[in-house]
Amino acid sequence: MYIKKLLACLKFVLLIWGVVMFKNLKSLDLASFTIMGSSIQAIFGFIIGIIVLIASTVISKSFNYYTLIYPFLFAFTAFIIDIASYFISGGLFNLLSRKFSVNFDLDNGKVRDLSVLQIAIISAIATAVILILVYPIFALIFGSLSSLGAFLMYMPVLYALYYVSMIFANPLYLVGIVAMTFVLTAIFVFLYNQISLKVRAIELDLSEIHGNRTQINSINPLSIALPISIVSLIIGLIIAIVNSLYMTNVLTALFSILSAVVTTFISTFIIAYLAALLYNFMVNKGILGPITIKLEDVSDE
Repeated sequence: MYIKKLLACLKFVLLIWGVVMFKNLKSLDLASFTIMGSSIQAIFGFIIGIIVLIASTVISKSFNYYTLIYPFLFAFTAFIIDIASYFISGGLFNLLSRKFSVNFDLDNGKVRDLSVLQIAIISAIATAVILILVYPIFALIFGSLSSLGAFLMYMPVLYALYYVSMIFANPLYLVGIVAMTFVLTAIFVFLYNQISLKVRAIELDLSEIHGNRTQINSINPLSIALPISIVSLIIGLIIAIVNSLYMTNVLTALFSILSAVVTTFISTFIIAYLAALLYNFMVNKGILGPITIKLEDVSDE
């Protein structure tokens, strides 16, 4: 108890000296957040479409002109879906952040000591709201496809859609998803806080534009890719170990753990690094405006 009070006093002194700035993320600008996020996802969709195009050509050993639509189809689909996703999630954050304050330490653009519980609660509530919104759609799809019965086995796409709708149409699964979102988000933020102190923290180039509005001019790609990929590696390792407990073959279990860990780390690192590069490129070239956020100075109570 005395140690916590001592730390609180120390942080207050540092705040006065200007060494550490404690910030409260009040809100996100929905327009800039939605447009930038969905645009980056559209580019990723285009890249995935190219990969699918190449893979389908190699597997079929022939080139079909209709496969040229894959990159554009994937990009358009990702853009449309993520416009709704980013807008809803950003709006929910702005609403929930009034009740659950998201605070963090900001030292020369380095983000540390994020609020674990508040972020986990916001993520869980936002997930619950989104699932409630999509529940009627999946319930309708599940009910419609159930009438096809055994014929679904001969229609892979519809069968996959049936399986996904079966999961999301089950209220118990939805409760489980919300609970897992809370737990995994809390673990993720907690691990990031530790890694940001010992390895590297996310580094942002920020500038105040008017009042307490702040724009993110750039993101250091390595600073976001490294800690996030390390956190994902740890969580992926835990999940892989739990899954391996159901395997009888030791070598298979070890290979599964190793492949899951390596794949998680590499894929997360590449995606985060590319996302930061794309963000910086579009902002610096004036293609899109930077994301704007509302920050307020707070003291650590």
